[in-house]
Amino acid sequence: MIAAPKWLPYRLRSSWDTARINAAVTDLRHATPRAATPPESASAEVHMLVCKRDLRLAGLSLLSLLRYELPLAVTVTEDGSLTANDRAWLNRLIPGVRWLARRVEEPTFQEVLQSFPRLAELYAGGYHPICKLLHPICLGCCERIIVLDPDTVFFQYPELLSEWVAGSDSRDYYLHDHQDEATAVPESVRTAFVQLADITARFGQRWSLAYYLFNSGLLWYHRKRMNLDVAEAYLTWRIEQPHALRSGIGAIWFGDWTPEQTGYMAMFATANPTPVHMPDDYWLGGGNGHTFNHFLRHYLIQTETQQRIHQLAKTL
Repeated sequence: MIAAPKWLPYRLRSSWDTARINAAVTDLRHATPRAATPPESASAEVHMLVCKRDLRLAGLSLLSLLRYELPLAVTVTEDGSLTANDRAWLNRLIPGVRWLARRVEEPTFQEVLQSFPRLAELYAGGYHPICKLLHPICLGCCERIIVLDPDTVFFQYPELLSEWVAGSDSRDYYLHDHQDEATAVPESVRTAFVQLADITARFGQRWSLAYYLFNSGLLWYHRKRMNLDVAEAYLTWRIEQPHALRSGIGAIWFGDWTPEQTGYMAMFATANPTPVHMPDDYWLGGGNGHTFNHFLRHYLIQTETQQRIHQLAKTL
């Protein structure tokens, strides 16, 4: 399909773009299924939040990783937009998926939430990404967790991740953008993180991330090292900040769509031992030659990206 004309209203253009993306991966209907490993025998557990728009992408992303036969359990949280047929489609591609609802009513989980009113408020509301933070940490079946977004693809064998899954690397890893932070991160944001670091210091660990442009499209970590008290403290601090910091460029970190990502950032920044960033072959954005790409919508709608994922879908 050709790209949507720019004069179309946003909603029509967005629907057109989604149709183009789904058309690019239509060969998944012929893909070889890749079963998830049962949690009791898995070395790590993949968690993914999926909506109806990204269902086909989710299938491509999971298959692109599971084809390497790593012993991974798979848990998918659906945001409430999937039908029974949608879930059956993904179950065919990935037999053994564990499904979680958007809001899990399990008593021990709800009891945990009572200790974190800010997190609980987001979970009870309409902010779906909070499931990416709470479900793996509170409801995960394995100690080692991989958080993966649907708009991601493993194009090559992920040697670093494979070593981590095998247990030969015990560190926790985060993805980051490769923009020049000297120009991409304003002083107001840097000052805000100094304030936040002072607040989170009371949890016993100095703020120690190498990058401001943290991204939660791919994370792998040990559940026991993630402190929800830190995420709760971040959310409490955030609501006290001026609107100017939470809008404009500051919204990348402190806006209404990123509490989950910056909550993760705060937990990683205060984790012990200090997590490390993924190397340059784990890439945020477009471009060829990387082991992994987290495309984001901006790159997914580009013809070059759709040609690449089309070819991968045919291969799978």
